[in-house]
Amino acid sequence: MTAKNAKPCAFSNTLPNAANLPEKLLNYVALHCPLSPRTMRLLYGLILYAISAGYSDAEKFVLDAAKNKSVRIRCAFLTEFIGTVGVRDNRWLAKAVEELKQCEGLFQEIRIENSTTLVFRTARSFSDAIAMSKAEKEKPQFARVAPADFQFSSGYRVQANLLMRLHVNKKYPMFRLPYIAENTAEAAVREFRDMLKCSEKLQPIDEAIEQEKERRDRLRIIEWSKSRNAWLKVLEEISRGWDVSMLVMPRYHPIFDHVASVSVKLQHADTLWSAGALYCARPGVRMVYEITPRGRASLLRNKWKRKHAQVQIY
Repeated sequence: MTAKNAKPCAFSNTLPNAANLPEKLLNYVALHCPLSPRTMRLLYGLILYAISAGYSDAEKFVLDAAKNKSVRIRCAFLTEFIGTVGVRDNRWLAKAVEELKQCEGLFQEIRIENSTTLVFRTARSFSDAIAMSKAEKEKPQFARVAPADFQFSSGYRVQANLLMRLHVNKKYPMFRLPYIAENTAEAAVREFRDMLKCSEKLQPIDEAIEQEKERRDRLRIIEWSKSRNAWLKVLEEISRGWDVSMLVMPRYHPIFDHVASVSVKLQHADTLWSAGALYCARPGVRMVYEITPRGRASLLRNKWKRKHAQVQIY
């Protein structure tokens, strides 16, 4: 996937060292990388660095870094490429490496050698997960991302930036917020076991629940009630900066009284929402947050339902 696949778009990314990253890669990373600005900056920065150095695309780099011998990159080069502008300190990089070591499905090996060199091999499961079929390559879905998209102190802002880059230029842009716990750790483990046909070799359920809790802590997956303010704050920032309006739609579980997922619809001058589509929501949505460059409003179900015919967010 190269830049020639890119179509003219209203929100192009012309920042230095911008490259096309496939949607499958962004989705996979959101499931395996902690919601940490420095960790996402390092992981995506390595891919962008490789592309700037000559790789044709992210898929080929991740595959080569999985099947070949360890890749070695001097920390000074990475700090200059993806570090904070004007700061040459490598401590953020060392902390990001330690976080990535704890994650499954991203690296076979990652470490800093002699305080000067980053040594790593990507996981084969990583390369397998983002490999695109022939049909996918003919109609690639990608986000044009640059190192500058990661120069934020909030992991929520970094992830929101990526989601915007991926979806904002679509006719009917909509995405689902990651890192939100859909249910409790206990419920997640039990649902997973219910799907399996054979459970004879499964570990004790208490151990499985504890591991699920540790995974959520590591990736910073928490309930919507605890992350709501952080998400809404960064979405308001992006709305003002990009001149884009949004509908944030938390959907409650049909039985249990907790938010199971949160969808975001985008609306701007180039979107093509029709009457009855923009304000349409799945069952379980009780409240909608309207976010515009002018601010935010909370609408209960009876109020946003009255806006059914609108194609713009006011």
